[in-house]
Parts: sequence; structure tokens; C-alpha cells
Amino acid sequence: MNKMVFTILDHEDGMELKNWFRLKGISTRSVTRLKYYGSILLNGKNVTVREKIATGDVIELHFADDEKSATPEALPLSILYEDSSVLVLDKPPQMPTHPSKKLQLGTLANAFAYYIESKGKPHSFRPINRLDRGTSGLVVAALDPLSAGKLSGRVDKRYICVCRGEIVESGTIDAPIALEKDSKIKRCVSPDGQHAVTHFRRLFTNGLISVAEVWLETGRTHQIRVHFSNMGNALVGDTLYGEADDIIDRQALHCISVSFVHPITNEIISVRGELPPDIIHLLEENNVTEFYK
Repeated sequence: MNKMVFTILDHEDGMELKNWFRLKGISTRSVTRLKYYGSILLNGKNVTVREKIATGDVIELHFADDEKSATPEALPLSILYEDSSVLVLDKPPQMPTHPSKKLQLGTLANAFAYYIESKGKPHSFRPINRLDRGTSGLVVAALDPLSAGKLSGRVDKRYICVCRGEIVESGTIDAPIALEKDSKIKRCVSPDGQHAVTHFRRLFTNGLISVAEVWLETGRTHQIRVHFSNMGNALVGDTLYGEADDIIDRQALHCISVSFVHPITNEIISVRGELPPDIIHLLEENNVTEFYK
């Protein structure tokens, strides 16, 4: 069982549990799972959501264990933040986030499962954000269903990308994205696509390449890659939307930082990583050092 414990505060005194769940941002779906597959304890006793709570009461939520989502595998795992509810992992390039039918090992989920199992905990992998295999950087993973539900869609992510050509100092790309005709993978800008908005700020340009900080309003598949390619500035090394590069063997895209409201404490958690060696090498080969050193 996944267990979470809360102590009732003064401003929560006298509330019914169903209203307390709503105050805490706990979804109806999560409450239903607790009722049928777990338990809700108030001061050690099973209660219904109609029970009233008082200052100092202790609420325990017990979620049923999920099925194991990946085979544990002893792989290097870079952890930039950890507590009882959330992990922030730094995914290297060329590592898939999830296993697939063709690839059951060598993924971030496998590494996560090994690490969590070594601590004696259930290891269902609940990434709040997902990165393409060739995209490196920070991935937020919730350690229980409640935290996953509260974090979903609420993580602010900042990316660093290196693209070809010169881009303007800042801008917003508002262009719908659809699956390209006759392709199962490639996307394109299309009036029939899903709403997609990308914001960027230029950090450096020498006319041949530009470095940008990027953040998203929407989370469409390949969104940054598609939007930059569509405006004529494909990411360096992106063979799907641009062309291969002699220096880097994948798209030069890295999730550099994440921030979110902690699902339990309501604190603002901000985590920033570092650029990976292959992007640093790419920049150095293009005589770019000032913005990250």
C-alpha cells in the first residue's frame, strides 16, 4: 500500500472529508480509488467522506499498490530532487522514457524501478512530463497516485534548444500541430491540427546558429521541434524535421529546469539541471560559451 498522512489544520476544522478532499485538490477519481481499492482512516478508524474533521485529527490515505510498470534494471540514474512524493530525474539523451513492445529494457522507467525497488517501495512509474528519446533533461515522477493527479498538467518546464540560423530576440509561435499524412511519427503545422503554443527567448546567435530558452503553453508531441522547423530554424541534429549534424547525433534539445507546487506541502519546488556534454560540445565547436559559463 502507498500511505499518505495529513494532520488537520485550524482552518480545516469542522469540514466534511469530501470538502477537505476538494480543498486539497484530490480528484473524485482518486477518492473513488481510495474507497474501493484502499482506505481512508481518521485517527486510525475507517470513515466515509461525510465524516467531519477537527483540528489535530490525523488522516491516513492508503492507496492499493499499482502493478509494476517496468522490469527493474541497474542503470545509472541521476536524481536532482527527491522526497516521499516526488522525484526529479535527469534523463540522458538516447534513453527512452518508457519501455515499448520492441524495447523492454534500457529505459528511464527501468532505471527508476530498480532504484525504487531497492528502497522497498512499489515502483509504478508515473512521469508527469515525458521527453522524446533524443531529448535530454528533467523528468518529474510522482511516487503515488494522489501526487500524480495533483501534478498532472501543472509542471512548468524550461528548455534550452540550439537551432539553425538566426531567430528574433523573443516570440510566440501559435500554430496547430497534426500528424503528417501517411506517417505514424512525424508531425506538421496544419490548420486541422491541435492548438499548440510555444514561447521562446533568444540567448545567443551568430547568424549560423541560435540558442533559445523555450517554454510551452501546450504539450503536443514534438511541439518544439515542429514549431522551430516550421519557421525555418530546425533544431541542430534533428534528422526528422531538419538534417543530420557532424557534431551532435540527436536534436539539440534539453529540459533544463522544472518548477511545481508540491502536491502535499504546497511549497514551490524549483529544480535546475545542467546542459549535457554533447550540447556543450556543440556550443564550444561553434564558439558559444558566454551564456552558460
